[in-house]
Amino acid sequence: MNKYLPLLIILIIAGSRPVYSQSDENAEVLSRMDLSVFGEKAFLNKAIVIDEMFELFREKQKSKEGSYVYRADSEWFSEMFNVLERADLKDRKKPEAVRAVLERTRKETVGSNIIPIGIINAEAVMLTEEQARENISAKSEGRRPDAASYEYLEMILPGLLQDEIF
Repeated sequence: MNKYLPLLIILIIAGSRPVYSQSDENAEVLSRMDLSVFGEKAFLNKAIVIDEMFELFREKQKSKEGSYVYRADSEWFSEMFNVLERADLKDRKKPEAVRAVLERTRKETVGSNIIPIGIINAEAVMLTEEQARENISAKSEGRRPDAASYEYLEMILPGLLQDEIF
């Protein structure tokens, strides 16, 4: 095992480099954009996410009876919460009480009479590359970007905050 440790470290460093460069590039692009058009909405492009993660929110069908609400296990709920935290334009962090529940160890898990759940209720926006370029161009020309064509997502997601109940 010890003879493979240097190789493992090199692979980890090499694998993590694109993430850091993507993050730096993302920050540079964000600084050139007009972010005021998003208001309080989470800007998913800022979080560096996979577009397919949000497909279920796009497909939400509404009818006079209402619409289906997806439910998440604790791992997916925690990931979506982290995505929204990274997507927040004001860099607000999740409340300490929520962080404490999500980061609990098995020893700290609550008893069988309590099942902790959470509900994400957020509005988010995601831009295509073309829309991002148009936003940057509009800001550099001193005009307001056309936000009507942006993709807005209503994210309602209840989920468990822990999978194990004793």
